[in-house]
Amino acid sequence: LGFATVAVPGLTEQYGLIQYAQFGGRWNIIEGGYKLYSTFQNGNILGNHLATFIPLLGGILIGMRTFWRKALVSGVFLLACYTLVLTYSRGAAVGTLSGIFVFLVLSKKISIRMVVLVVVLLAIISVVIYQYADRPEMSRFNLRRISEDPDQFSAGRLKRAEQVLLGFRDFSLVKKLFGVGFGGTIISPLYWRFQLVDNLYLSFLFKFGLVGLAIFLWGLAKLFFKILAYRSDITDTRIRGVINGGIAGLFGSLVHNLADSLWYFPPLAANFWFLAGITVCLATIGRRQATLEMNPGFLQKSTNTHQ
Repeated sequence: LGFATVAVPGLTEQYGLIQYAQFGGRWNIIEGGYKLYSTFQNGNILGNHLATFIPLLGGILIGMRTFWRKALVSGVFLLACYTLVLTYSRGAAVGTLSGIFVFLVLSKKISIRMVVLVVVLLAIISVVIYQYADRPEMSRFNLRRISEDPDQFSAGRLKRAEQVLLGFRDFSLVKKLFGVGFGGTIISPLYWRFQLVDNLYLSFLFKFGLVGLAIFLWGLAKLFFKILAYRSDITDTRIRGVINGGIAGLFGSLVHNLADSLWYFPPLAANFWFLAGITVCLATIGRRQATLEMNPGFLQKSTNTHQ
């Protein structure tokens, strides 16, 4: 866990930037402020990259031993968080915060009292935002618009989700079970036609049906339970920290997909499974290392068995 651990995610992100270069960088003025797009197609895409890898950076940071390495990774971590704010992506912000919360729980850095405090603070912030939502500078965070103004680009998610569920209710039994397929559409009672909706899981619901969605969720559950099972046997705190960061990053990405169907942009789906692969590999290596430390003769016995 040295330079390569830090470099691999960074180089991967740079390779991704090259892939998106054809979009060109641009700035859009949103509600009197600036929204950062970088070389990405929109702020939610950049935000999902950050929501996926910021918790991983936290795991790497905890494993650093020397001051200068900690300072370097801390700088990258803070820069990534600042960039996340500039994207104005609320879904990415919630995903990142959820991932960091999961990371703190896995690392046992947070108590029940702290959880209660965080919930109370979030409730207070929500009330304040709701009370001052009519101000121009707060319009992007106007919670009332989510259900009252479905024609707004950034709002209406609940209304669209409701229409998709009502359209799904009218499906035949076969379509409910197996969906309409990737190329299919769903028509709501208001005759809104959807190829996808601002929620990955609802999109999968009418694309794959109940059976397909259940298989997908079962696969995700198996992934997380397998990593957690391997993690429980690992004694190396640095490897354990990176694994915690990987789990948290995966969770943050999934939370962000509650507000957008981000996996329909292939690099974001690839990001998730790329991080999943890294986390599983680290968990496997860490578990094997812990087994060898507890039973030094294990490797020799394994070699003799294969011979």
